[in-house]
Amino acid sequence: MKVENACIPCIMKQAYNTARRATSDQDVIRAIMNKAADHVKSISFDMTPADASNYVYEITKELTGIADPYFSEKQKYNQICRSMLPEIRKRIEASNDPLQAAVRVAILGNLIDLGIGLEFDLDKDLERVFTEPFAADDYESFAAFLKTGRKRILYLGDNAGEIFFDRLLVEKLCVEHTVTFVVKKGPIINDATLEDAQYAGITDLVKVIDTGSCGIGVKWSEASKEFMEEYQKADMIISKGQGNFETMSGKKGKKYFLLRAKCDSVAGMLGVSFGGIVIKESIDT
Repeated sequence: MKVENACIPCIMKQAYNTARRATSDQDVIRAIMNKAADHVKSISFDMTPADASNYVYEITKELTGIADPYFSEKQKYNQICRSMLPEIRKRIEASNDPLQAAVRVAILGNLIDLGIGLEFDLDKDLERVFTEPFAADDYESFAAFLKTGRKRILYLGDNAGEIFFDRLLVEKLCVEHTVTFVVKKGPIINDATLEDAQYAGITDLVKVIDTGSCGIGVKWSEASKEFMEEYQKADMIISKGQGNFETMSGKKGKKYFLLRAKCDSVAGMLGVSFGGIVIKESIDT
């Protein structure tokens, strides 16, 4: 996915949301906003939105010394989602199709996106996610492919908090398949890191690696050797969230994008309405 003009106000919003979490000093916030404004003037339309956005997090860290402005909120949502897990697990197991229910719950967690600042209500959306039709629905293809034999699955995680709902899908997948779960090397927005995967118990279930960078989605210029080896061996890639969608679109492999479309540009690329829940197959060679 490439940058559009519509990405520019979103990048500025990310700059403000991050700056105000890192500092209360209005002069520093203004300096971050000014640098972000200079940055967007020179953004190449060949970049992904994720790569174009990385700068605002880097400059916030540089000007404030705060590497993880979202730390307390990540902890908060980890605790909230952890507390929801037992009841959600019961609902998954009681459903007619537990695998599909686990997919839906994993997508529910994709609401927890603090960078773009959209409001969400996990309790209300939990009720919706079990019944709401997929806006893009390749679930049957997803389920059928899994039934054709043991697969190597590369699962690209997204946010803290959300990672607990990912665990419920990983639990289903790792019974018959080999799953490698991917987190970020270090803090970026509220994205999950190794510490979050450990807290969610995913490290007890499957192998967990990082992308090699703190960039949004996959920052391919900094991708680690370990990540590239797992990516090249994967029979299926599960890509959670918009940042991974932006950076994985067009890359080789059999991919299933699981996300809620939280911007008009992503929704347009997927052919869905804003806010739609998506499981979308993409095969690139």
